[in-house]
Amino acid sequence: MIIKQTLHIFSPLTFLFVLLMNGCAIIDNIKGEYLTSKKDHSGNKDEVILKSTTNKISETNQKTFPANNSEFLQKNVDITKGTAIHQNSIEKKNEEKWLLDELNEKKNVPIKMERQLPVYGYVENVLLGPDNLKFKAKLDSGAKTSSLNALDIVEFERDGEQWVRFNMIDPSVGEKVELERKLENHVKIKQLGSESERRPVIMMEVQLGTIHIERKFSLTERNNFIYQVLLGRNFLNGVALIDVSRTFVANTSSDQE
Repeated sequence: MIIKQTLHIFSPLTFLFVLLMNGCAIIDNIKGEYLTSKKDHSGNKDEVILKSTTNKISETNQKTFPANNSEFLQKNVDITKGTAIHQNSIEKKNEEKWLLDELNEKKNVPIKMERQLPVYGYVENVLLGPDNLKFKAKLDSGAKTSSLNALDIVEFERDGEQWVRFNMIDPSVGEKVELERKLENHVKIKQLGSESERRPVIMMEVQLGTIHIERKFSLTERNNFIYQVLLGRNFLNGVALIDVSRTFVANTSSDQE
């Protein structure tokens, strides 16, 4: 009797408990399906956003870095080469300007002044020494050192210094004239087809036109040459130019002999 009463009391409670449990289960299922659907929807949205961002990055890369990398690299190489060539051109111009400036600074006489040097023929009358002995001289830019036709060359000592005594033929009288000069040094001259010749060197005063200077002359017997005086580059340099088509420019026609 007691058991029946107990069952009779708990039956409604049991039913309510079962109903409540089923309701909770149903609510949990609905909530789970809602969350799953929301999660799937959110995931799809993120995927769409990710795909859109990826596409934009890809388009930007394609614009910035062409698909044809070799073409892109070649353009950059061409630009680099062009810049290098331009830079080299600027450096070359600067170097040329520097060389010209340095050359002008080293020149004792400006380049434009060289054109104002007196021009003489390849044969001229000159005056030698304080006695103004007149000789015909050949102007030869191919000879480094000037030379005189000297006969009877004798070296001697005077007051502890070396001197030289020699003779030249005075064209005006056809006789020997004796000259003495202090010995400066000796040089070795190599003539084509012959052995080297050791020559004494002296200083000699020379007058050619308006030029009055003193230069070094080597002494040698020039009997096999037409002219007793040869003016080389050590005389001509910076003071005179040669016109090989003319002669006796420095003197009047009455001085030609």
